[in-house]
Amino acid sequence: MKPICRLLAGVFLAGIAMPAAAEYPIRPVPFSAVNLADGFWAPRLETNRTVTIPFALRMNEETGRVDNFRKAARLLSGPHLGKRYNDSDVYKAMEAAAYSLSLREDPALKKKTGGARRPCRRRPRERRLSLHGADH
Repeated sequence: MKPICRLLAGVFLAGIAMPAAAEYPIRPVPFSAVNLADGFWAPRLETNRTVTIPFALRMNEETGRVDNFRKAARLLSGPHLGKRYNDSDVYKAMEAAAYSLSLREDPALKKKTGGARRPCRRRPRERRLSLHGADH
């Protein structure tokens, strides 16, 4: 039997061998239902909120990553700068901020995330590119 067939057969059989949901003792909960108030994680979450996330947002601005979104929205002119995957840094920082804000209200952090989001609102354009490549 080819190695890929063995792998697929193993995955299939493992799925059959899994206990039924009713027998499984662990139940998923939404992350918003989890409270990390211990002495290990709580200080790290606080450092994330007060230091790491603001730093990441600031670096996204300073390195032009947010400007790439402004260029895409035609609020700035010029080519995309940096590596093609740089945009994901903006998404990751915004996700971290959103998670942090879901845990604790922070007007300063909320304002910083709104500043990164606001310039990217779509403005109406006279001409738009269709899925088929024709302008109209």
